[in-house]
Amino acid sequence: MVHLRAGATLDEQALKDHVRGKLAGYKTPKAVFATDSALRAPNGKADYKGAAELAVALSNAR
Repeated sequence: MVHLRAGATLDEQALKDHVRGKLAGYKTPKAVFATDSALRAPNGKADYKGAAELAVALSNAR
């Protein structure tokens, strides 16, 4: 998941190409999802579980 700044656009293939050069193949994302806000838990920390659940739901909807 990618949190975009206001007015920014996402080129999914360009992002995948960029991370492919930086990360090992097994760490390269299979899909990229853009969100308009970062997912946060009630305590203000990043909500990794919620992000994973949203990613699964979005990939199933494709």
